[in-house]
Amino acid sequence: MWKQQFAEHIDYPTVIIVALLVCIGLAMIYSTTHTLKSPYTYFNKQLLWVILAVLWLIIITGIDYNFFYRYAWYFYLLNILLLLAVFITGHRAMGAVRWLNILGLKFQPSELSKIIIIFALGSYLSTIGENIKQVKFIIGALIIVGIPMGLIVKQPDLGTAMVLVPILFVMLFLAGARIKHLVSIIGIGILASPFLYMTLKEYQKKRLLVFLDPESDPLGAGYNIIQSKIAIGSGGLFGKGWLQGTQTQLEFIPEHHTDFIFSAFAEEFGFCGAIVLIILYGLLLYRLFSWIKLIEDKQGMLAIAGLATLLTAHIFINIGMTIGIMPVTGLPLPFISYGGTALLTFATAVGLAMNIHKRSV
Repeated sequence: MWKQQFAEHIDYPTVIIVALLVCIGLAMIYSTTHTLKSPYTYFNKQLLWVILAVLWLIIITGIDYNFFYRYAWYFYLLNILLLLAVFITGHRAMGAVRWLNILGLKFQPSELSKIIIIFALGSYLSTIGENIKQVKFIIGALIIVGIPMGLIVKQPDLGTAMVLVPILFVMLFLAGARIKHLVSIIGIGILASPFLYMTLKEYQKKRLLVFLDPESDPLGAGYNIIQSKIAIGSGGLFGKGWLQGTQTQLEFIPEHHTDFIFSAFAEEFGFCGAIVLIILYGLLLYRLFSWIKLIEDKQGMLAIAGLATLLTAHIFINIGMTIGIMPVTGLPLPFISYGGTALLTFATAVGLAMNIHKRSV
């Protein structure tokens, strides 16, 4: 039964693209961690998560996406409780409390938030219909996204909070919100930015400042960007070869198996390899965004738009920060970076998008 449902609701070109990205990710995780004392630790863990992600993808394509809309508000409430639980029993790492430990597995509730918020917001927007043209209903959408976003920023996890912003605007726009209202929100956000800046942690302030001038603190907050640029530039046209990247293998690149894995990839495979990777992402996003206009069901259309924007934001922000056009945040590169919860989130996004597309056209 599941086999038949999976075959009916799968989009093979999309799955092939994702499979290629996952294989690249496994190769790069091995490359960036094989010199450690236990060289297969990260690779084996990620391989296990890949297997779980495949199984989850099969399950998710067999479930009618309306199920997630039907229980969207229950999932939303559960996620709020999990985000609150992080502050009580959460696992601290690198100065942040983002992880919960359940049955020996660590996961980030903030990763789950991305998918859950898309369906909660989609449910709200499809229910109110044309009322979204009124300011009070836009405020309702801002509250729906703002509550979990505030908890995520508090962890602190500024990267995930940043991803929710384009998702909100894209879904509001497609739901029929007035352009002047969206522009007004942006204007208010710009005016409020100095006050928001004062609420940031000290290291977050430094990241924003060195984004403008990395050389102002080359051995501190600017170190990540500087080393990332050196690695990418040293890759040249064709790269130094797999396992041969000096900046990567000598661990000059920080977090080279997670946040800065694109830098390691560009060093080892060069400009041409980076272009191929970006083309793969472009093909994936093209397929997802092209489905939006094919879907007549408003809930399905809004969900795919949110899921496609989620992937787009991750790709743009992660690659952007490695080349110095975006502030450094802890956002993983979809299907490439090490991390189980993130991989499951991205697999869920693609699986649900395929599900909606196949059931709605």
